[in-house]
Amino acid sequence: MPLTVTLPVEEIIRASITGFLRQCSSLKKGLKDAHGYSGEGGWEMHRLGAVAELAAATALRRYWPESVDTFAFPDIPPDIQVRLSKRVNMLDKEHNLTIRPDSKDNEKYVLVRKISDNTFRVLGWIEAGEAKKHKEWYDNPGNRPYAWFVPFENLRDINDLIL
Repeated sequence: MPLTVTLPVEEIIRASITGFLRQCSSLKKGLKDAHGYSGEGGWEMHRLGAVAELAAATALRRYWPESVDTFAFPDIPPDIQVRLSKRVNMLDKEHNLTIRPDSKDNEKYVLVRKISDNTFRVLGWIEAGEAKKHKEWYDNPGNRPYAWFVPFENLRDINDLIL
């Protein structure tokens, strides 16, 4: 069963600053957007990603480290990665939870959907290794690099991860 989290403005500011620091660091290092993304909006993507991480950590009653430049480490220690969807259409493949070929098999991936500026729904989770067993989820919509797109209805109950 999904969990809904409404963050206070102070928490959104805190997470937004982390997102902005991530974007500044990427710009300073000359890093390009990953996984074939070529759209505009790196600032907003990093900001919303950080806010989604905080929303998931809040829902799961876990510590969120507000990290910058820690691409190889989980978003929420010890083993949780957070993915955000802003899509409204639940049938849209890009609304599904994305697992990339380099995703660590033992890490848990959590899908968060933005409902409003301060409200998020934490939909569910799956281990990357489990997702990679499903060839029917392997695709490359929009000619971006191949990945597994896990339909939200195939995610495990998010309540299983609450501490």
